[in-house]
Amino acid sequence: MDCFSFPIKFSGGRIKTLPQGSYDYYRQILTLALLTEVGEHPLTPDFGVLDPTFMTIVVAGYTGLVGSAIFEELERRGETSIGINSKVVDLLDRKSTFEFIGDLKPDVVIDAAAIVGGIGANNTFPVDFLSKNLQIQNNLMDASHAAKVARFVFLGSSC
Repeated sequence: MDCFSFPIKFSGGRIKTLPQGSYDYYRQILTLALLTEVGEHPLTPDFGVLDPTFMTIVVAGYTGLVGSAIFEELERRGETSIGINSKVVDLLDRKSTFEFIGDLKPDVVIDAAAIVGGIGANNTFPVDFLSKNLQIQNNLMDASHAAKVARFVFLGSSC
């Protein structure tokens, strides 16, 4: 399973960070998720292109700020994408997460899922937020690996 973490951008042989919320940030996520050859390093200038026509893409956290932007862009491009949130599957529940991903067998998982509540809630309950978010990420990453998902894109988040 190819696994990518953000924010990064390859440009002219250099790596630089991208501000979250920028168009380039979302476009770069989709580029790594869809257009690089599985197994190729994404930060080389001549990476290959996959045909996403027959790919199934899961966007976890598709109703959140970043996830919704990615999901909308996938829909605009006509990609086969499935948005999930806590109403679809409880990613805190390891068994449910494994069953959902195992049954679906997506080609790509874009992980934008997180428990959020704003700065105030995060400051009041920092351990709860961190613990639950780590649990979500571990469950989704492990389930994707077990289901032999080709590509996993992780978007870290806090607050």
